[in-house]
Amino acid sequence: MISQADVKPLTRSRQLHLRACEIILGGGQTVSKQPERYDRERFPAFIDRAAGCRVIDVDGNEFIDYIMALGPVVLGYCWPAVDDAVRRQLQKGVLFSSSSPLEVELAERLVHLLPNAECVRFFKTGAEATAAAVRLARAFTGRNKVVSVGYHGWHDWWVAKNREAGVPEATYPFTLDLPYGDIPRASELFERHGKDIACLILEPVVLDLDETFVREAAALAKACGALVVFDEIITGFRTSPGGMQQHLGLDADLATYGKAIANGFPLSVVAGRKEIFERARDLWISTTFGGEALSLAAALVTIDELQKPATTKLLWTLGERLSEGWRALLGARPYVGAGVRGFGPLPVLQFRAEAKPQEDAFISLMLEQGYLTRRAHYWFVSASHTLADIDATLEACARAFDALPAAGGAR
Repeated sequence: MISQADVKPLTRSRQLHLRACEIILGGGQTVSKQPERYDRERFPAFIDRAAGCRVIDVDGNEFIDYIMALGPVVLGYCWPAVDDAVRRQLQKGVLFSSSSPLEVELAERLVHLLPNAECVRFFKTGAEATAAAVRLARAFTGRNKVVSVGYHGWHDWWVAKNREAGVPEATYPFTLDLPYGDIPRASELFERHGKDIACLILEPVVLDLDETFVREAAALAKACGALVVFDEIITGFRTSPGGMQQHLGLDADLATYGKAIANGFPLSVVAGRKEIFERARDLWISTTFGGEALSLAAALVTIDELQKPATTKLLWTLGERLSEGWRALLGARPYVGAGVRGFGPLPVLQFRAEAKPQEDAFISLMLEQGYLTRRAHYWFVSASHTLADIDATLEACARAFDALPAAGGAR
């Protein structure tokens, strides 16, 4: 436990954030990293360095991290084997005027490993990969509409369903929102729009796993001739080496991967049936940095590590230990307006809407004790977290719960 006397004021972090807000949209490159989403006064806006599951901010405060760069750092910061591979590749070069042989090596590994993967293309971000998958599906089917389940990035095709400014109104009808778990809505959408639907793109886990829904939605899509696209940007490689397709025994026509594939180095993938890629051969889907060699080298080693049964088992053990611990703590504290969700290595502590003051206080109390945590989202465990870390975290959660104001009544 970190004592209050050990916590240094976030002087430099705040100064940097004020400077950043003057010249960078939102003060940073990633919306989900903004201090305002956690605790404006206590959340460190800038991290100086990291190792394992710990980060140190620019003011010298150390935290155990359950954000892990929003999920990509699945092994842990500065994982030696990954960093060694990157250093070796750096001596050879980062980006070339022709392709790197690592592109072929990684592509062959992925085709061998991932269910129903016969071809792949590399990108840098999850949003790019999902946008490319939708383009491929539209080209293959000759249809325009997309049924979307979950979050798939910031490009126009997905944001259109939220009617956001900056997106042409003409695109609005082409992305149909399907809430996760809503089978009646799925039946309605496919019955009404089936002949116009190019694909169903869905996150197979959205805070929880609803296996019945995933199977039923996929069946409805296939029945009307639409492609099934699994967005495994979060679940890929983390839940199992072959992702949720492997876990559920389902074959998607296309799937997208990112985050955990390269332990923090920027890389994403579209993988799927060769027939689809062949049909889309003439599409203009290209990126200068798709073959950037440092990330490819990192991915090869990261996949090696994640294919070790002990690594996947550890991620599941850590995630389930957090979930079980929370349930025990909350069961003894009925005044805390929170519940436990999540799936295996993706645990979620979710406060109810009416308990937002408790949630705000909880985030702050965990920061004061030296823990970076998220609101109503996955707590990302890594291969660098230990059972001792989890137990210490649960003790910190207990102290935070005990210090919370009552939610809607006396304790």
